[in-house]
Amino acid sequence: IAAPKFTAIKAASSGQVVTVGRPYIAYGDTAVVVIIAHGYNFSTLYGHLDDARWPPVRVGQRVAAGQTIGYVGMTGWTTGPHVHFMTIVNGQAVNPRPYLP
Repeated sequence: IAAPKFTAIKAASSGQVVTVGRPYIAYGDTAVVVIIAHGYNFSTLYGHLDDARWPPVRVGQRVAAGQTIGYVGMTGWTTGPHVHFMTIVNGQAVNPRPYLP
């Protein structure tokens, strides 16, 4: 989802933060991500977050829907500022369209 750099990224739904940082660095990808577990084996991932304005959340923190969890950046393999939004069900990436308004 393209957006100007440093645009606030909001949690899609309430949940618990389970990842903050660069979990894919072993594969050479330096993207900063936040992953939120929402329950019922459903999670959302927000990727390519800015690392100069590190995400203001920490692992284990509960967040509310609409709470700022990071800022649009260009970390990792990217050519422009955007947020990579992913929905995960039972550990598998699924099309997010059915979950969007």
